[in-house]
Amino acid sequence: MKRISKIAGLNAVTERTGRRLGFVERVCLSADGQDAQGLLLRLRGLFHKKRFVSFGNIALWGEVTVTVRSVEKLPAAIRRQEDVIGLSVLDTSGERLGWVTDAFIEESSGRVLALEVSRGIVDDFSRGRIRVRDFTMRPDGVVAVTEEAGEDPSPPACS
Repeated sequence: MKRISKIAGLNAVTERTGRRLGFVERVCLSADGQDAQGLLLRLRGLFHKKRFVSFGNIALWGEVTVTVRSVEKLPAAIRRQEDVIGLSVLDTSGERLGWVTDAFIEESSGRVLALEVSRGIVDDFSRGRIRVRDFTMRPDGVVAVTEEAGEDPSPPACS
């Protein structure tokens, strides 16, 4: 299990040659927020082009690099997609819980296992951040927490 905040900034290299392509700018999630679609890369070079690596083309997750099989041009849907970090989190009654500070994904399946939610700096220090396992992404980009979710006293272990 990896935090998406730890994936952003990793170097990206090709599987065949080991040549450095650039770095991971962010992890792109599916429209429902349940799976990782792939990685948005910022390529090396003068113009810093952006490219997309679909989840199936990620060969290896390392601590300092991500090895990829192939890259493709940035799809229009990904170009318009917002980052999940910073999205507002509401409970099912519409009450604001806070905002997303991180997400945990499973490297083998790309499944989003939990979102980390901050309720504010005071609550972060006094009670800690909460992890939400049951959530949905709404079309307006806001994450809605279902009633069964809530605070998870045992945070998932991550690398």
